[in-house]
Amino acid sequence: MKLKIKQRGDKYTCVIDVGINGERKQKRITKATKKEVEAAVLEIKSQLNRGTYTEPSKMLFSELTRMWLEQKEFEIRYSTFKTYKQVLTTSILPELGNLQIAKITYQTLISFVNKMYKKGYTKNYVAKHIAVLKMLFSYAVKHGYLANNPAKELKKQEEKNTVTTVWSDEEMNKFLEVAKGYAYYPAFLLAIACGCRRGEILGLTWDAIDFKDGYINIQQTLTGDGKLLEKKAKTKQSIRSIKIPPNVLDELKVLKEKFEIKKNALKGNFSKFNLVVSSKEGTPVNPRNIGRSMDLITEKAGVPRITFHSLRHTHATLLMENGVNMKVVSERLGHSNIKTTMDRYTHVSSTLQDQAAEIFGSLLK
Repeated sequence: MKLKIKQRGDKYTCVIDVGINGERKQKRITKATKKEVEAAVLEIKSQLNRGTYTEPSKMLFSELTRMWLEQKEFEIRYSTFKTYKQVLTTSILPELGNLQIAKITYQTLISFVNKMYKKGYTKNYVAKHIAVLKMLFSYAVKHGYLANNPAKELKKQEEKNTVTTVWSDEEMNKFLEVAKGYAYYPAFLLAIACGCRRGEILGLTWDAIDFKDGYINIQQTLTGDGKLLEKKAKTKQSIRSIKIPPNVLDELKVLKEKFEIKKNALKGNFSKFNLVVSSKEGTPVNPRNIGRSMDLITEKAGVPRITFHSLRHTHATLLMENGVNMKVVSERLGHSNIKTTMDRYTHVSSTLQDQAAEIFGSLLK
């Protein structure tokens, strides 16, 4: 039977039969476009055929969550999926899981968010929960379970810009000199010299380094739990090629020769994974082990303690302070756009503004 879709004002609507076992029950679907109505009808009919259809007014938040996670599992990166699932299971589901989605209002959600702030959670941590709630209820609206998204107007509190601690070039070199005697030296070297993320370095294979032209090709990452190498990147711009400093390229050539000797002798996982940074068995490194090693080296080198991610910030800061164009720095870091770089390095932008004013001032007579 042909679907009868009518236009009412700026909306499109239709009525379909959702009765089960001969029961006469109808449902009206109203959307902004015909295509959205057709998609919602198709989804409901599919659920009716599978016997999984639930009246929106009776569907529990926990059921909506289950359906959404099932869809997301193979659409997004494993690490992102794991974060979403953790946010839901540890915080959101205990509070909202047994509520019917039709009875969850904006006020319900804002009360939940405010409770998180009162418990002392950081603004960024709460922002992750808000983002997940928005996606979940957007899914519910898209598939006809709700008419409106109660999370649509939720807003995160903005974090104040903070200056990340970075090393000077002198501190950087002191650290690297000590790090040379440690197994994870290549990880520290690549973070500082190329600005790579931890997961990008731990997922880097030797064949992803172009020794002829001097480039690192970021093609895969290791997930935060160290269990999976995935081809999906954090952003589209994360899949990139980074020019390697000539002296660093020379060091990598020496490290590659040592790796080949080990691979030929031990084979196994060294041949299977071909990783630039690996465990003693040739398998991916647990990211937490990198942090422990860095803390030890930092103490021995007598430099300020910073996080591994701050090595990436050190790379960017030193480049900009030495006159490298911010667009180039943004490309090396794999940021989605230059605004991200500018917002993150406002302290450097301010210094460069001062330098620009002084330079132009010297040109005026």
